[in-house]
Amino acid sequence: MSRKIGLRFELRQKDEKKRDKKVIAILILILVVFLPLGLYYQSTKILLAGIFLVITFAALWIGDLIYRVQRRIEEQTYEDVP
Repeated sequence: MSRKIGLRFELRQKDEKKRDKKVIAILILILVVFLPLGLYYQSTKILLAGIFLVITFAALWIGDLIYRVQRRIEEQTYEDVP
């Protein structure tokens, strides 16, 4: 039973690492696209849109990280109870 839980935990960890890499790539892509566009066209609206997207996406990612930590804590307390 504990081996099954361990394998499930490892698979979930791999998925989370892949998702984290994708999120970081998207954040960098947003910065790479919106910052040069805003600076080239000297448009405050484009810069603000890029900053808003980065902040929104980062907030969602941080919320997901908090949820994952909370879930791990619950799983550990559940496994500790005989």
